[in-house]
Amino acid sequence: MALTQTEKVFNFLKTGKTLTSAQAENKWGIQRLSARIFDLREEGHPIYSNPAVDKVGNSIVAYRMGTLTKAMKAQKRAGQTPRVCVS
Repeated sequence: MALTQTEKVFNFLKTGKTLTSAQAENKWGIQRLSARIFDLREEGHPIYSNPAVDKVGNSIVAYRMGTLTKAMKAQKRAGQTPRVCVS
């Protein structure tokens, strides 16, 4: 069974690397990386957005996987989906 776009993004971010929209489009043809990041955050994954500048000076966003906060861990223990609001 083929991986979904969201699974591909999640597996990549788990490696500790950052991911930009351009990289996601080149690797997997994902045109709306922000939507996949939204889906992962809704599942409770701590994904952070870091502003960056590309080689030609354009503003971009690089996403990376973070770590769960104490509050998020408590929500998971209580059987809740942690709400992640990060930027």
